Amino acid sequence: QFHGLLSRASDLVEMGFEKGREMGEAAAKVAADTAKAATDTAKAAADTAMAASSKSVIIEERQYLLISLIAEGGFAYVYRARDAASGEKVAVKKVLAQDRASAEIAYATPGLNPRLISPGLTDLLLTRSVLALDKETELLFLRTLPPHPNIIRLNGGSKQPSSGGHEYLFAIELCSGGALTKHVQPGARRLSEAGVLRCFVDTCKGVAHMHSQQPPVAHRDLKLENVLEDSSGNCKLCDFGSISTAVLDCATASRRERLDAEDIIQR
Repeated sequence: QFHGLLSRASDLVEMGFEKGREMGEAAAKVAADTAKAATDTAKAAADTAMAASSKSVIIEERQYLLISLIAEGGFAYVYRARDAASGEKVAVKKVLAQDRASAEIAYATPGLNPRLISPGLTDLLLTRSVLALDKETELLFLRTLPPHPNIIRLNGGSKQPSSGGHEYLFAIELCSGGALTKHVQPGARRLSEAGVLRCFVDTCKGVAHMHSQQPPVAHRDLKLENVLEDSSGNCKLCDFGSISTAVLDCATASRRERLDAEDIIQR
């Protein structure tokens, strides 16, 4: 009988420990969920506060609140933004482009290679270094291109005068994963073979979609910086400032035209 009581007591103690463990796990989950909810609420409040104190832009009659600067380079700036009406998070790309006259003046600046302009490739205006890319062509391309999961989505675009030229605004899909360059930075975690193949296949699908258009469109600036990852890890092509539908017939092109085309390809 004594051993029976001990066994019963042992069972009760074990049950108590089990119940306590379950209650502890439940309490920890509640605490974690509460902390996450508080973090999300604080982040949303911070975004709202930042947006309220930041500038806004109007693109195709929609107001976008600029929250924070994501990247910048040359005369281009990319912001994390929010649609003021729907609350959708987007990226807003702002490009300050010189007009044709200013670009021609810049082109005449000593040190610029005159071979960057090809008489046979009429759609190429000037080198990227003087920011004379035809942003209207890029905007038209994104507007008319049929949607594809591996090409960044355009929500809207606009053009407005600015000092010495025009300011182009693009409201585009926000790819929170950033550019593929992050995978080759010092100390970055290496992609697995499957990960590399996934990025490669996604990029090829985007390029194939461009090449399937009539006429076919060449991106001409494929690099890690111009392939973005969304929150699910899907890769999407971006930056279409160098696109071309030009075709160079090597059988009839002059030596100068062939050299210019070779120079562009090498770059």
